[in-house]
Amino acid sequence: MPEMAPLSDGLSSSDKISADGENYDVRVPTRPMPPRPMPAAKPPITEDILRTLLDELNRNIATDIRRFREEMNGVSAHLHHTEFNFADHENQIQPLEKQLSTLQWSQMLAQENMAATEDKRHWKKIKIRGLPDTLEPTEFPHLFCRLLNALFSSRQAKAMPLDGWYRIPKPTTSSQGTSRDTIVRFQQSQDRMAFMAAIRNRSPFQFEEHSLTFFSGLSRATLEWRRSLRPLTKELIAHKIPYCWGTPRSLIIPKENCDLKITNTAEIPDTL
Repeated sequence: MPEMAPLSDGLSSSDKISADGENYDVRVPTRPMPPRPMPAAKPPITEDILRTLLDELNRNIATDIRRFREEMNGVSAHLHHTEFNFADHENQIQPLEKQLSTLQWSQMLAQENMAATEDKRHWKKIKIRGLPDTLEPTEFPHLFCRLLNALFSSRQAKAMPLDGWYRIPKPTTSSQGTSRDTIVRFQQSQDRMAFMAAIRNRSPFQFEEHSLTFFSGLSRATLEWRRSLRPLTKELIAHKIPYCWGTPRSLIIPKENCDLKITNTAEIPDTL
């Protein structure tokens, strides 16, 4: 049998398979690669195509502008409606503000009248501190009559009738040895003013075995208001300028032409 020529058509040694000690050449057929499709040619951009694209862009821009104008018109109408409502509300608020101002003024006058009424209730009262708690209720009228005789003539003392008297509770901040204060109410306010004028600058007043201190029987609010005017009263006392308290709450400084009346602390700098 004739020998076969070795197949060496590009096969490497790895393509040779050995079996039973004999070498055989195996040729593996290869498939041809299909040809790649060529890309489609793009149509050329002509002037008509550019004009069409430009017209479409202009139409889109015009549509957006029209829609924006419609929205702006709606916003403008809403804003105009809001401004109209705001002006209407302002027209309604102005009378209410005037009414509120009137009510505030009326409230202030009512408070002043209430304060004046309360002061009038206290205007006939004085407060005495220093009487012992052991003083019997039946002894006080006789003791106060002797006090009036010590300050005034017997005729004047008899012309100052009392409307009543009572003891007030002891403050919680007072010491154990402090006696309760006594409230005395005159029938006439001028009697109370005459009594306070006679006792002025004589407090504490030594009467019999008692050391008495006298205070105006005014409301707590009026006393606090008078304390707020203490800087002014100190200046008036230092310059020996006479003054007196009026009702409703006021401090009166006599002048040649007319009296000067002070009703609040804001008037103090103008009067010093």
